[in-house]
Parts: sequence; C-alpha cells; structure tokens
Amino acid sequence: MKNNRWLTTCLLILLTLAACTPARRTPSVVMPVATEVLPTDTPDSHLVEVTRVIGTAEPTATPAPCTPLLEGMRLTIGMAEEERTVLLDAKGLLPEDKLIILLNGRSPNHSSAIELTLANPVGPSGRYQDTFHLGENDIVNWTGQIIHQRGAICFEFTFPLTEPVVFEPNK
Repeated sequence: MKNNRWLTTCLLILLTLAACTPARRTPSVVMPVATEVLPTDTPDSHLVEVTRVIGTAEPTATPAPCTPLLEGMRLTIGMAEEERTVLLDAKGLLPEDKLIILLNGRSPNHSSAIELTLANPVGPSGRYQDTFHLGENDIVNWTGQIIHQRGAICFEFTFPLTEPVVFEPNK
C-alpha cells in the first residue's frame, strides 16, 4: 500500500504543478482586415472639368512656296459659262499628279476660301480642267495655288475677267 500512496502523492504533486504552470499556447496570427477608404470632400476649386471632342478634324492645306512654271506648263484662267464662275486650265502636269487647289478671295467685308484635294484628275496628256464658283459678288481679288508633285503654281486674278489670264514659264 505504501507504493500506492507514494504513487498517489506523486500524481497529486504532478497535477498541482501542472495546474500552476501556464499552458503553452500556439502564437496567434493577426490577419489584416480590409477597410473601405471613403473619399474625402474636396473644395470645388480643385475640380477640373474635362471635355473630350471625338471626331475627325478636317485637314487644312498649307500654302506651298511658289515655284516657277516648268518648261511645257501653262495655266489659263478664263470666264466660264455660269455666273461668278472661272475655268482653270492647266497643261504640262504629270499624269499621276494628285492636285490640291487653293483659291482665296478677300473683300473689305469678308473673305472666301475654296480648297479642293483631287484624287487623280490629271488626264494622260497632263492636262487638268475644272470650273470654280466664286461665291459672293463683292469679292473681286483672288489668289490661288495649284499644288502638284513638282511644285506649286501660284496665280492672281481680278474678277470679272475681261480676257483670259495666261501664265507660262519665263523664257
């Protein structure tokens, strides 16, 4: 029996010690918690209004430096049959020329501009002909250009034309 008591006493001592010793804990992991960030109020003076315009801008031709007419070229500006209309007749261009025609008229009250980009109007013989309506009656002084691959034919005329105006290479 002595052994039983001794065993019981040892067990009681062990239980007492176990009760007095703090339990071992597994370290806990602190998980971050997502919090919503609310926008702060800002004064209206810091707001910027943005306007977007979506579209295709119309190309604007830039006048080219005038070049002398090349050998074999000739430009004739004459009256056409319709009222306030002129006929441009250019010879000596290249058959593959893609022309840009610019006409500008000015009066004391306003101005008028005609711009035409042509896909390939020059015939196989190197000739281009077209009529242009000049619009307002009070515009009489006109300047223009025929821009082609080898340069720009620049011209001036006063409307109405009493006779055709002819531009040829200087000889």
